[in-house]
This record gives sequence, structure tokens and C-alpha cells, in this order.
Amino acid sequence: MIKNIQWKLIIIYILLILFAFQILGVFLTQSIETYYMDDFKQGVRSQVQLLGSFIGRHLWEGSDLETINQLVAEFSQSFHMAEVYILDTEGVVISASSGQERNIGSRVSGHEATRAILGTADEVIRANPETGVRNFFYAWPVEYNNEQVGAIYVISSLESTDYTISTVKNFLITGTLFTVLLTVFLGFFIAKTISKPIEDISNKAEQMAKGNYGVKIDVKSEDEIGQLARKFNNLASRLRHTIGELSSQKRKMEFILQNLTDGVLAYNVKGELIHKNPLADKLLSSHSMDSVFESRETFEQQVKSQEISTKMKKDKEKVLLFNYVPFKSEENNESGVIVVINDITERENLESLRREFVANVSHELRTPLTSVKSYVEALLNGGLEDKEVSQNFLKVIEEETDRMVRLVKDLLMSSRLDFQKENWQLQNIDVNDLIENTLNKLEVQVKEKDHEIVFYPNKNLPEIQGDWDKLQQVIINIVSNSIKYAPNESTVSVKATVDSKSSILISIEDNGFGIPKDDLPRIFERFYRVDKARSRHLGGTGLGLAISKQIIEGHGGKITVESEEGKGTKFQITLPILNHKIRGQQSE
Repeated sequence: MIKNIQWKLIIIYILLILFAFQILGVFLTQSIETYYMDDFKQGVRSQVQLLGSFIGRHLWEGSDLETINQLVAEFSQSFHMAEVYILDTEGVVISASSGQERNIGSRVSGHEATRAILGTADEVIRANPETGVRNFFYAWPVEYNNEQVGAIYVISSLESTDYTISTVKNFLITGTLFTVLLTVFLGFFIAKTISKPIEDISNKAEQMAKGNYGVKIDVKSEDEIGQLARKFNNLASRLRHTIGELSSQKRKMEFILQNLTDGVLAYNVKGELIHKNPLADKLLSSHSMDSVFESRETFEQQVKSQEISTKMKKDKEKVLLFNYVPFKSEENNESGVIVVINDITERENLESLRREFVANVSHELRTPLTSVKSYVEALLNGGLEDKEVSQNFLKVIEEETDRMVRLVKDLLMSSRLDFQKENWQLQNIDVNDLIENTLNKLEVQVKEKDHEIVFYPNKNLPEIQGDWDKLQQVIINIVSNSIKYAPNESTVSVKATVDSKSSILISIEDNGFGIPKDDLPRIFERFYRVDKARSRHLGGTGLGLAISKQIIEGHGGKITVESEEGKGTKFQITLPILNHKIRGQQSE
């Protein structure tokens, strides 16, 4: 068994070269032989076919043998070591190349010649049994005016081609032997250059047994690499525990910092950034002193104070809470400040939305409650005695109560949609039926303002899956707005088309007053009204479009609005054609 790595490298290197040259030699030999043979055959075919094009007319005429012999003699000079025969339709030789005149009048019985007489070119390679030289036999049918008039039969020697191929093979064998000898020499040199450094590392590893490395290498052989592994393992047994504990602690700290939900920056006493985690990069566009501290003086005061402080900073996109934690190391007297950054943008936005929501609800309820209270006081102070006045007051109280009921009802639905607790009644829906049924419910409201609603049914619409009542509520909300906030005798058009292979587009367009450009981005917000006084007068809660958007998005769709003040408004609703699982509801 060979234990020296130098000899192992030499033997493997030689075997690799031999194997590579063997494969390469076989491939090159076959490629060269194929190339020369194809080139030779193609040359013969080209000459034969050219000769056939010249003698076709003369074979047709049948008596111009002198011209045929002349053409054969001329073309025979292009064929090296070849015999050329011209056959009639019976396979009889009527002309031959120089030196083969004795075969004129004889019949050629070769298989390839027979096939050529019958109209099919054929070729074959056969070796001469006496000389062993291979010959290429090629027969080509000659036609004239689409009629078989004879054939050309060529017997060409492959001796020159075979000699060329044999020469190439000998060259490859000689080159392979020379390369192997050169490989042996280079193998010794390369193996020596590899084994020498390994021996040096092995000697150094013996000295490093008293050093500070902690690795373990598997011993798989008895060569120089195996000796090197034993010496490194000797080091590992002495340092494994110490370095392992340090690495473990370091990994824990790095993992904690990398996965904190807060950004962390650490500055030394000079104000230089010495550490940061990935989240800090996302929260801050710059880690400069001015972006984290107000000034250099503020930083120095923070280091000296040794007290934790906080500060909130806002920009256009984020609200960040900075926590400044001074630190001081007793071992090396190092000090600095750790800055912990909390992204409280979402919290602040939610708080702002909560305050705005409470204010809007309070405002919406205050007006009807004030009206109810006023009319009740009027009734209590003698209004009941006048029957007509009391009935009018009670009617106003009923209207204001209905308004508050609608508001509470809309608030409850919006809340259920927010928390995905709304009960969805899923079914397959024909969009044309949905729109026609909804518009019929609005017929009285339309006639009151002398409006006209135009619906363009589309017979090619596929079905969608959704909640009939909720989708109907969306259309009612939008069309009702078009009716309420448009002058008398206006027109509202409704269309439904196939938007793509996976969705349907419902368009609701009116020619009313339109929506101001500044109000468009907020049109789907809760309690947002373009004309607040008129909206309350008409009984709107300010939640219709917000609920409509929640319903459409719950169906996996999208709702958009386009409007130009004074020219009308266009709402577009996109709903998926394919089955879609309603958000927060299992379909049955």
C-alpha cells in the first residue's frame, strides 16, 4: 500500500492523462475518418452527377458514343485511381474510362448498379479480397426529359484516404506516448511542490500545539495529511472548550441583535459608529451624528449624564422613538451611547385614526341627538297640545332616529368587515341579473328626480362567485350617490364587460357635478364627504363608499373612481371570474 502522498499524486496524474488521451484519441480518430470519408464520397458524387448531366442527352439520342467516350475520358482525369463505366438501361457497359475498354459490352451485375438502373442511386464500400484495398462503388441513374436513359458506375480506390487516416492515427499514438512521458516528469515535480508545503505545515502544527486554535480534523489516512490532522486534533482537545464558549456567546449576541424588532446603533466616546443592526439601516437614511443626535454637544452631554432619555422624531413617512442609553466599561474604561430606535409609525397612525374616528362618530351622532332633544323638549313644553305640530315634531324625531340607526348599522358592518367576522353568503352570480335586479330597486328614487339609468347587458359575461346582497349594496351605494348628487334629468350609465381572462369590469358613470380633484384621494375614507351639509341633508352617513370598498376587496376585487368637476364621475369595479375564497369566510 502506497503511503506517500507524492507517489499517489503521480499515479493519479498519469492515469488521468492516459484516460483523457484515450477518449480524445478515439473521438479524434473517428471524427477524422468520418471527415475524410465524407469528403471523398462527396467529391465522387459531385463528379458523377456532373458527368450525368452532360451525357444524359447523348444517351437519349443513343448513337453519339464518340461524344460520350470523350466526356468519360475528360471526367476520368478528375477521379484518382477510379474506374468509370457508362451503362445503358439494360446494365450493359457502353463506355468506359481509359484502361477499362475491355469491359465494354459486358453486363455489370453489382447490386448497386442494378439499383441505379432501376432509378435509385446506391453506394457501398468493399475490400478487394486479393489486395485488401478498400474500394468505393457508386452508381448513379441518368435521366433525360424525366426518363431513365442509363447509369454511371464508378469504382474508386480508398487506398490514399486510408493511408491518410492511418498516418493521423500513428501521429496521435506517438503524441500520446510523448505526453505520457512528459506527464511522468511533470508529475514528480508537481507532487513534490504539493507535499513539501504540507510537510512544512505539519512541522508548524507541532509548534502550534501550545497555540490558540480549536478545530478537529478526521484522520482518514497514514500519509502526510493524516499526520497533519493528528497534530491539529491535539490542539483542538486543549482549546475546544474555551473557544467554543466564546463563539457561542458571540453567536447569541449577534443573533439577538440581528433579529431585534428595534434598530440598534452604538457610538463610542468619540462619536464614531461602532455597531449597527440591519433594521437600523431600514429606519434611518443616514447614521450621521446630526440625524441621531441634535448636535455634537447633545451627544457629549448624553455620554456624561449616564441617564436614559427618549425623544420622538417625525418625518413625512415615519415616526421614530429614539432611546439613548449611555454605557461605560469598567475593564477598559470605554464609554459611549447605545441608541435603540422604535418605529412607532403604525401605532401613531392607529392612534390618529382612533381619535379621528371617535371625533367623526361623535360629530355624526351629536347633530341628530341635538335635534331629537330639541323637539322632545318642545313637545314637553306644550307642543303635544297642537296635534299638527306634534305630528311634525314626531316625524322629524323619527327621521333623526332612522338616521342614527343607519349610522350605527353601517358602523357595525364596517367593524365586522374590518375584523373579518361578516357572514358571507356565497353563490354563483350572473352579473347581468345582479345589476338589473339592483336597478329595479332604485326605480322610485330615479323617477323622483326624473333621472335616466341606462344599462347595457352583456350576454357573454361568465358567472362570478360572491355574496349577492353585499354586491347589490355596493351598486346601490354608488348609483344612489349618482342620483342624489346630480341635477334633475341626469343620466347614469351602467356597463359590465370582461376585463381579462380572470376578471369582470362593472362601470357606473354619471354626468353630474363631479368630484373636485383634491377630494378624490379621500373619497373612500370613513365619514368623508365632498359636500358635508348637503350629504347630511340627503341622509348620508359618510360610510357607504368605505363599506363598498371593503366589500369589493373582500371579494378579491378592486374599486376605483375617475372624476372631473362639472363633467361627471365614473366608478369602476373589478371582480374575479374564477372561484375566490372570501377574506375571513370559508365557502361551503
